[in-house]
Amino acid sequence: MHVETSTLVRLSPRQLDATLGTVILPQQVSLIHGPDRAPLTLVAHAIAAGGVLAGGRSVFLDSGGNYSPNLIRALLGTEATESVGRMVVAPVFGLPDVPTALEGIHGMDDVRVVVLDSLTGALNLSGDSGSKKRQRALFRVLELIRELVLKKAIHFVMTDYSSRDWKTGQVRIIGGNVLAHSIDTSVYCSAIRTIEDGILVSVERSPVIPLPDSVAIKIGFRGARSLKRR
Repeated sequence: MHVETSTLVRLSPRQLDATLGTVILPQQVSLIHGPDRAPLTLVAHAIAAGGVLAGGRSVFLDSGGNYSPNLIRALLGTEATESVGRMVVAPVFGLPDVPTALEGIHGMDDVRVVVLDSLTGALNLSGDSGSKKRQRALFRVLELIRELVLKKAIHFVMTDYSSRDWKTGQVRIIGGNVLAHSIDTSVYCSAIRTIEDGILVSVERSPVIPLPDSVAIKIGFRGARSLKRR
């Protein structure tokens, strides 16, 4: 199977670009998951900024009041003043709002990446966990996302909390098999407890072979930088 290898983003620092940037590819859907909300949101902002830094537009679908304009400006750095206007932000209050947002994106030009932060928030506002109604709604939304990325040749990123089953030790994501079978790339992000805003980013699954190495980074209101791993 041919895999399009032209990346859609320019991430900072370069170490993050070499890991995560290589899997943010056209016509694909990725999931960024982990046990903590903060690292997921920080990485989501970095990806959204990366689409703008690469010369296009980014769309940030905010389902939990997570979007921070100050963080985006910090990540855009010296290019913030001239490029922040290419960042489109839309609130999402539940799964029923996502199709409307996707319809709007179909009419936009130069979109490189769409970030939904977080899928967990949208699901939690869309009915009982495990209900057939919510699963059907999720399945339909994922179908529409796939249609969007194929038609527009863009990348769609979702963040999702995950937890470890204390009996089996397996990591489980909210959304279950319906979600797992609908993504191309899975990225695990965990907080580095000894460093404020420190994050370990690991690509677990991707059409890109070999998988890129894990990277330790720090993302905050002073921008993003790499951390030396000992």
